[in-house]
Amino acid sequence: MRNRYKKGRDAVAAQVEALQREPAFLVEARQWYARGYKDWILVSAIVNVVGNAVVRERGLMPKPGERPKPVPANFMLEATKGRVLPTTHFLGEEFARMITMFELTALESNGFRPRSRYFDPTKVQVFLRDRLAFYDFDYDHPLLFGDPPGTWPQL
Repeated sequence: MRNRYKKGRDAVAAQVEALQREPAFLVEARQWYARGYKDWILVSAIVNVVGNAVVRERGLMPKPGERPKPVPANFMLEATKGRVLPTTHFLGEEFARMITMFELTALESNGFRPRSRYFDPTKVQVFLRDRLAFYDFDYDHPLLFGDPPGTWPQL
């Protein structure tokens, strides 16, 4: 969690500041908070949205049927610094998909893999919530997208 905040702050601080001023995103974020999501998960999804935009711009996104090309993590962190995308990238289905991808990655990094590439995201969320207490932990800090928007936690 600490690294998510540190690397996220390094990568998308400008994007977070822009989203803190966007009423539509604040409403979206508060809906995620109401479902138990923490800032470190929202920040991870923001990194994924901005990172995917960079990958698409640079022609690194695989075509249908191709295996993804590995992109070094440091490349992604550097390429996303200072980038600010329109708020629409962080609303609705696109942002929800990035949270689902983050949750699936979290599941796999804890040694679990779905048996099929077709999985029910709700079941992944329930497993992470009930079996791994994944959404229970966070640093004590004012919510980044609260009312009023807060600050990054002290690490």
